Amino acid sequence: MSKMHGFLRKLIQPAAFQCRYWRHRLFPCVGYAADREDELIWLLLGRVDRFTDIGANDGFTCSNTFLFAIRGAEGLCFEPDPANYSRLAWLYRMQQKVRYIPVGISDKQDVLMMRCDGLLSTITATEDAGLEPLLRGWRSSQILLREVHVTTLAHWFNINPDFGSGDVLSIDVEGHEWPVLKGIDWLATPKPARCIIIETHAFGAHASWRHRDYDAIDSLLASYCYTRVVESANNTIWLHADDFVATRIKEARMRLPQYNWLIP
Repeated sequence: MSKMHGFLRKLIQPAAFQCRYWRHRLFPCVGYAADREDELIWLLLGRVDRFTDIGANDGFTCSNTFLFAIRGAEGLCFEPDPANYSRLAWLYRMQQKVRYIPVGISDKQDVLMMRCDGLLSTITATEDAGLEPLLRGWRSSQILLREVHVTTLAHWFNINPDFGSGDVLSIDVEGHEWPVLKGIDWLATPKPARCIIIETHAFGAHASWRHRDYDAIDSLLASYCYTRVVESANNTIWLHADDFVATRIKEARMRLPQYNWLIP
């Protein structure tokens, strides 16, 4: 019976994820991100035609970019965890605009160890001990260690040059964000996105966390004309100077006042 159950699950799961994409394409929700960051980004930019998602997971759960995909945007999604990647591939298999790639992103081509734990998968070399008190209650009891291949965004932007000047760059890699940013060729692509969203902080009942590389990240982005605009529950959003539109920012602040706005 258990073998038959496993066989049926393998047969049904891909179709279920494909149906999920089309169901939400036809009957979309307001947003899919954990704290409505996707809705916020849409308001700040006016529209999103192209996005890059680093640490895309299954492409749907708490996704910063799924809303843009079902609204017709082109996407470039990276996910090295095999289980997460399978779900990501099933989700987007029946459409042509979002590409999904089973590698990680870092500051150089390499093979790294990954602790595979669903949405909380981490590269072991850059795990942040400060996060552990917040994540302990969410960790799986069965965590696999796997070798994963990583390369740079510079490499992928060279292959896909349109994405080197896209609308949104989302980075959620549980402590590996700084190597991801260092892997961009900032001279060749000084504006890889109009908006960059990065997981930088978290707050719980008994602990809080702020990214250990936060100051370095902000300094690097500021040197390429990005300004911190707003913080959600877990993410910071940077806008490029070219994309500050006062009317859009005003509308976003009125419609989503719950955020911590970092600009006057």
